[in-house]
Amino acid sequence: MIFHCQAQLRLRQLFILSDNVHYLKLKIGNVILHLVALILKLLQLGGFIVGCSWHLPFRREKVIMLQIWDVYYEKIKRTNDEK
Repeated sequence: MIFHCQAQLRLRQLFILSDNVHYLKLKIGNVILHLVALILKLLQLGGFIVGCSWHLPFRREKVIMLQIWDVYYEKIKRTNDEK
């Protein structure tokens, strides 16, 4: 009888612990989602700034930016092909 009560108590503690872990996972997932959303917003803002500067009459800078983008794109493509 005493063993049975202890087993029930242990089971109850395990359930409480698993609930807490599940809650923590949800919290951590929520924080990660917020961070991803923030990063995307910052990238969007960066794209907006680049888009605005794109209309300014700096032809040489535009060419340099395109060359940098091409190199960056090739690097990403190469690493994806290696995987």
